[in-house]
Amino acid sequence: MRKVLAFLVSAAILTAVYLQIDVASLVETLAGANRWRLAASLLLLVALVFGSAGRLVLLAHAAELQLAGRMAVKATFAANALNLILPGKLGDLAKASLMRDTESGSVLPGLRVCIYEKLADLLAILACGVVALAVYPGSDWVLLLGLAASAVVLLMCMTLQQVPRTLLRIVHLAPTGLDRLVAPVLRSWIDLISRLVHRPRQLTAALMLTLVIWAGHFLQIAMMAWALGVTGPWLELISLFPIIILAGLLPVTIAGIGPRDAAMVVLAGPLIGYPVAAALGVLFWLRYLVPGAIGLTVVPEFMKSVKPR
Repeated sequence: MRKVLAFLVSAAILTAVYLQIDVASLVETLAGANRWRLAASLLLLVALVFGSAGRLVLLAHAAELQLAGRMAVKATFAANALNLILPGKLGDLAKASLMRDTESGSVLPGLRVCIYEKLADLLAILACGVVALAVYPGSDWVLLLGLAASAVVLLMCMTLQQVPRTLLRIVHLAPTGLDRLVAPVLRSWIDLISRLVHRPRQLTAALMLTLVIWAGHFLQIAMMAWALGVTGPWLELISLFPIIILAGLLPVTIAGIGPRDAAMVVLAGPLIGYPVAAALGVLFWLRYLVPGAIGLTVVPEFMKSVKPR
């Protein structure tokens, strides 16, 4: 039922978007895209997936979990395949099955790492948005300060044990039912942060790699825009990409289709033209389809690796 609802929401938003633009101009823009530039952008996209697999290995080892690089690559591509049908990139959580505790065999430590990985992605998106807004003259300072504050708070939650410890003390004062539900989660998060901060080099390398990966993602999106004939303004356009990415993470649609397209047209349309923005929204689907299609080829082997566990 949820999948049907997500499909209907995506379809409704797409219909509303395309009713507001000239579909003939959209088709003409897509037909005139430079194939070589588009192919280069997709090669960069695949390289970034390999980078994400390397980041997962760093986080797993920092959390005292075993994960081979080859299996991390397969799991990352398989997760991209699952994200084609699951909302909010929940397919990434499937990677947790490969990072079990060596003593108990529990999948929960791996799940914590996968959640931490997604938070690192969000932190990098916010940080890149802050840099883009800070560099571009005439930026909205309220939005800039809001993104910066969000990034600082998120970084504190990911690296300081004092934050979940404080929340744990507050929860102990709450009704018993809430205490039983939230306290184990907070204790588990404290344990993860404790493991990570005791390996600062690996943690720092993983977070810095995440920044590089998302800088690469924004470059890849800009290359797709370049393939459509866009020549700028690049700083203002790139400053919009974090907001567009965040819109696609809403867990009420299929793979972010709908909200992301609407955000692309509404925000980027005044800069590059509404038909071109809509065309870039269509090409954006390739960011999920290409890694997902590659992932489909390794899903059977990935599932065999999971099943014996």
